[in-house]
Amino acid sequence: SLLLSPHPLRFVPTDGESHFNRGNALDQLGRHDEAAASFGAVLKITPGDEAAAYNLGNSLKALGKTDEALGVYRYALKRQQSGDGANPREPATHANIGYTLDAAGRYGEAIGAFQASLALLPTDASVHTGLGHALKSKGDMSAAADAYRKALSIEPTASAAYAGLGQALRTIDPKGAAAALALG
Repeated sequence: SLLLSPHPLRFVPTDGESHFNRGNALDQLGRHDEAAASFGAVLKITPGDEAAAYNLGNSLKALGKTDEALGVYRYALKRQQSGDGANPREPATHANIGYTLDAAGRYGEAIGAFQASLALLPTDASVHTGLGHALKSKGDMSAAADAYRKALSIEPTASAAYAGLGQALRTIDPKGAAAALALG
């Protein structure tokens, strides 16, 4: 494909948008190392491009480079918070920090990141589910169950929230868990 070739007809090495589009295509193909390089090239051309920083964080996370991903997400977050008014990407960046920390077993930090995301966008069921997972992993089953219930109140078909709620309730009350889930 012309977009993925290192030398496509419309690919301009000094154009950040060319690198950005190439990075998105490569990321979709699972070629995260090459995507990270493309997003890194965008940041060399336009250092303040928070969308490129956000996508670079996603690519690094997919490569298992947790600390690098967190650094880039935090850079993107700082850029997002430096503008006037609310940035629509900010809740997602907090959430991605939370997911990355959760995957690294850093549950306390993950909880804080999820809460920061939800303070900006309280209607995101997947972030409530992520918060529930971090709370459950930290051992706070009651708060985890509450987070999962909140996710389900927003998105009643969220299977991950149902699974997490079932696990939390089973830990709290093994005999009453099934009845609690059945009653909703």
